[in-house]
Amino acid sequence: MRRSLRTLAGATLLEVMLVLSIVALIILMSVRYYQSTTTASQTEQVMGIISALTAAADNLSLGTAGGYSNVTASNMTSVVGTSNMISPWSGNITFGSGTTTSYTVNIPKPTAAVCTAVIIKLKTNSKFTNVSCTGGGTLSYTYNSTC
Repeated sequence: MRRSLRTLAGATLLEVMLVLSIVALIILMSVRYYQSTTTASQTEQVMGIISALTAAADNLSLGTAGGYSNVTASNMTSVVGTSNMISPWSGNITFGSGTTTSYTVNIPKPTAAVCTAVIIKLKTNSKFTNVSCTGGGTLSYTYNSTC
């Protein structure tokens, strides 16, 4: 019995294309999973920073006649430390002018996906108002203790 060389030639073009499409799908799913995990991690990091800043501002406002008007970047740094005053994307977190009942925070350079996730989380609490964000720009919010 003699076999033809043609049957021993190897994979057909269709088989190669099928294998390449499967590999491409696996790579695509891996990249999407990595991006969503990174976004979730950065969102939780920003929410942790916001929680630390809120607790520190509440602490600074206690027992003072000025309330949140004492909330400045230098006062906050002394309470939360310098590492919590730097955005995860680099750049210093800044504070707008505070009043007796509110203050404004600006966190520079978040990604658009993180902006969306943080805005959704902040809007569930009525004390966070004027929440806005531009991807690659600044995440801003006002904390109002009277709400």
